[in-house]
Amino acid sequence: KKFPIGSDLTNTAYFKKSLPQLYNAYPNKDVVYKISNLRYPKLEFDSNLQKVDVPLRVLVQIDGATVINLKLSLKTRGHLNIAGNVITGSCDEIKTKTVVVSSKIGDIDAGLANDIMDDLFSKTIIPDVNAFFKKGFRLPCVDKVIDTKKAIAETKDDFLRVCGDFELTDYTLAVVRREVEKIVDKFTLDY
Repeated sequence: KKFPIGSDLTNTAYFKKSLPQLYNAYPNKDVVYKISNLRYPKLEFDSNLQKVDVPLRVLVQIDGATVINLKLSLKTRGHLNIAGNVITGSCDEIKTKTVVVSSKIGDIDAGLANDIMDDLFSKTIIPDVNAFFKKGFRLPCVDKVIDTKKAIAETKDDFLRVCGDFELTDYTLAVVRREVEKIVDKFTLDY
C-alpha cells in the first residue's frame, strides 16, 4: 500500500526535528518504506480485548538505497466485540520494540527509533487495522452452530487456526435435543 501523495511521511523534512541526522544527510529527499512480515501475525481476542503481535522488517530507502534497516515487533491493543461469529472492534494502542539492524546515518537511539515507528504506524497501519475491524471479521465457523466466546487466532502460510472457547447455539441445542429424542423414542418403541 502506498502513502497518500504529498504525505509528510514520504519526505526527509518530516524527520528534521525527530531524526535530524537523516534530514541532514538527505535534505528534502523522498523516503520509501519497505515493510515486510518476518512471520505471520498473531491475533488474540477475548470478550472485550484484542491484541495483535506482528514482527516486521522496515527498510527506509532514499534514492533506491536502504539507509536504515529496522527489525521490530509491532503490538496493538484495542476493544473488541464478538457477536455470533463476527468480530468487530478498534485498535486503541500501539507499541513497537525496535532494533536498528543497520544505519548509514550513524547511531540511532533505540528509544527514538521506537517513538518514530510508533508515530509512523499510528498514521499508517493503525487506520487500516481499524477499518478492518470496523467492517468486521467473520470467523470460519458454521453459522448458527457455535458462538465464539474467547479465542486465539493464528495465521500461517495457507491456513487460519482458531483455538478457543465455543458455546453451542440455541439452534444447535434444539437440533441435538430432537436427534436424541428420536434415538430415545426408537429404543423405547423397540422394547
